[in-house]
Amino acid sequence: VANIDSIWARVPHRPKNSPRYEGALSKKRILVVDDDRAVTDVLVRILETTGFYDVIAVNDPTQAVEAARGFHPDLVVLDIVMATLDG
Repeated sequence: VANIDSIWARVPHRPKNSPRYEGALSKKRILVVDDDRAVTDVLVRILETTGFYDVIAVNDPTQAVEAARGFHPDLVVLDIVMATLDG
């Protein structure tokens, strides 16, 4: 089983101060919905530090729709089996 550091080492990162990327790509928005805070914390850490994404996490599935309406995500990563409300 891989640990977070070995997974992190394989994640591509946006080169700092690279003219190829500056202004050429806007950050995509990702909404992560999971009732397990450990899962959302890991996903947010991995995705945000690449420099390609703005990420917000919601741990209360009843707040997911409201968060999506306000954040306008390009992608939603959704746990489909949650205690209070299924995805």
